[in-house]
Amino acid sequence: MKPMRGFTVLELCVVLALIGISVGFVVVRIDFGGERQQLHREARQLGNIISSYRDRAVTEQCIYALVLPADQYRIVKPSERSLEVVAAETLKHQQFQYSKVIQVRQGNAELPAPLVLYFDPRGIVPDTTIVLSTQSGEAKAALSIHPLTNEITYEER
Repeated sequence: MKPMRGFTVLELCVVLALIGISVGFVVVRIDFGGERQQLHREARQLGNIISSYRDRAVTEQCIYALVLPADQYRIVKPSERSLEVVAAETLKHQQFQYSKVIQVRQGNAELPAPLVLYFDPRGIVPDTTIVLSTQSGEAKAALSIHPLTNEITYEER
């Protein structure tokens, strides 16, 4: 009688366990999305917030403001008598996780941080471009707000 050739069940289980562990380490190390995609996601998220509160200002006939320091943004509702945003009620506050604001332009003028962008009841917002950069500075994305329409365009820089 010839001896049986092949692997035992125990040997097969050990090999499968080692393969499973090594695949687990590989999946953990994969960067889902990368810096550039995360930057574009945050730029689009900011654009959606701008569009939403601009529409809300027109619908509710009140003023909203976007306060935009370098690494976060706040949506506030200033009082009717004063456009002061420091003591205004904060409606939404979001920290940028993967990007930071590096430049804000209205028309041809560069604005210092923090930017305060007002959404008035008529829906008119100054022609504004907000440039975001990854924390490392390798990738940049710009969102431009058209002054009369609710159109926001994105471009990679």
